Amino acid sequence: MNSYNNLAERLEEWMVNNRPGLDELMRAEGSRSLHLEFIEAEGGVLPTREERVFRARAASVRAWLRHLARALEAEIAAPALATRIERRFVPERLEALVLEANAATERRGRASPEVDARRDQLAAWMRLFAEGVGEEVVGEGRGPDIGKELRDWWRDKNGRVDDIAAKAAAAWAVPTGDAQDGNPFGRVEGGERAQEAAAVWAHVRVLADGLEAVLTSHPTDTERVDPT
Repeated sequence: MNSYNNLAERLEEWMVNNRPGLDELMRAEGSRSLHLEFIEAEGGVLPTREERVFRARAASVRAWLRHLARALEAEIAAPALATRIERRFVPERLEALVLEANAATERRGRASPEVDARRDQLAAWMRLFAEGVGEEVVGEGRGPDIGKELRDWWRDKNGRVDDIAAKAAAAWAVPTGDAQDGNPFGRVEGGERAQEAAAVWAHVRVLADGLEAVLTSHPTDTERVDPT
């Protein structure tokens, strides 16, 4: 059985200590996003500003969540866990979760279209990751339940997310680089770069807290072997 005591702190420490790995993932995801945009441009399709930000955000959060998956694999000694979780990043499932987040926001009432759109997109990614953890750590078929537990846990955490994001944005006020050298937000207008990058980090950091809270209530044996 694995202990989840102080899991969030351990995940954050691992991610910070292994920052070069994140930089590598950011370069890969940024290049992938840019390549897709070039393919669309060759076909005569140019992205709107909103589409460009959405895609950059997706690239950034994918890199961060792949990094978090590696941290989780290391901290709970689960063989090949990162690879197994990444396989759960299914576009169709993500789209369904984004639509569900959009509907929930509509019921509550929208405040800021841009902030709400970012929050809904990132909330869907956090839940998708939790579903992957549910399937690969808690037990087969448990993904949807764990995703819902994470969603419910998150309901009063937006203030904490905003606090973390504000501090990070202030620290990253002059981000450098572009999509080719590791910053998926490199082609987003300058003033938005730090805010967008900080929002992604804040969601991932709070997700670590959520994983600790949810997994603590589901003691499991994670010594599973990748079937491939």
